[in-house]
Amino acid sequence: MHRLQRQTTSHAMQTTTCNNLIHCPNEMIVLQRLFVYIYRFSLRGTLNPMIKDEKIGQNIVLLGNGPSVNDAIIDLLTTNSVYAVVNFFALSKYYQRLKPRYYILSDGAFCCELSFNTMIADLIEHINETTKWKMSLYIPYRSIKGSNIAKMFTNPLIEVHFYNDIPYEGKYVIPALRDYLYRKGLANIDIWNVIQAGIMLLILLGYKTIHLYGVENSEPNSLKVNEKNQAGYIHELFYDKSQSNMELILNEDGSPMKVCQILFRYYKTFQGFMDVNHFAKKQNCRVINHTTASLIDAFERV
Repeated sequence: MHRLQRQTTSHAMQTTTCNNLIHCPNEMIVLQRLFVYIYRFSLRGTLNPMIKDEKIGQNIVLLGNGPSVNDAIIDLLTTNSVYAVVNFFALSKYYQRLKPRYYILSDGAFCCELSFNTMIADLIEHINETTKWKMSLYIPYRSIKGSNIAKMFTNPLIEVHFYNDIPYEGKYVIPALRDYLYRKGLANIDIWNVIQAGIMLLILLGYKTIHLYGVENSEPNSLKVNEKNQAGYIHELFYDKSQSNMELILNEDGSPMKVCQILFRYYKTFQGFMDVNHFAKKQNCRVINHTTASLIDAFERV
């Protein structure tokens, strides 16, 4: 009996040891993810908390740059909505008519001086010249060290704010810490699309219903490979119908991406929308997608 008990105890100890060995790698990954976030934050993060808008309402319209904006804009102009727009929206003929309260930039080209081109310079100049109303403009905090684009917005009616786009997400994070960092604007999902950045910001600003228009995200439908084995897609924008040729998708070094890389980016993009909706629900915020041809399946549809 004593021998059997000893064997059972020995087996239990071995099982416990094995379980610890199984869980140890996961715990190490959790710590590693946390240290990576802290390191990134130390390089390109800000501790300034997100300040809620004192004149806030419950509802806001967030406009993407997809072609369906042309179909929705007439009806939108007849409403008294609050608007948020993104990236190159100011180049459209509707910018001055909508008078958006918020303008959100989220692209590596805005954060790295080496990525600046004529189109970006024209955009900044156009925003400075045509904005005749008070507007809050949000850009990633890391742009301070990369391009310091904030100094280029010289219009006194434009108030520039910074937000953290440092990711802390995935399977191996501490959920309670992640939610706290998101609520305080100290961390973000892994942003692959400006609409994701826009929704996260509007949630932090206190909006409880966010209406999406022009967010097709339908590039996978037009993904093609040419005779040189270069992959690309037809990128349609509502304000620029001239972009009808295939746009190559390139790596940071200028080399063409392979299809497997592109599909992985699409996976990360659509997973990002799921993460956004998860956070929105925790903050009692409804995100409603009004874009008929949208491939985004994370949000409520009408």
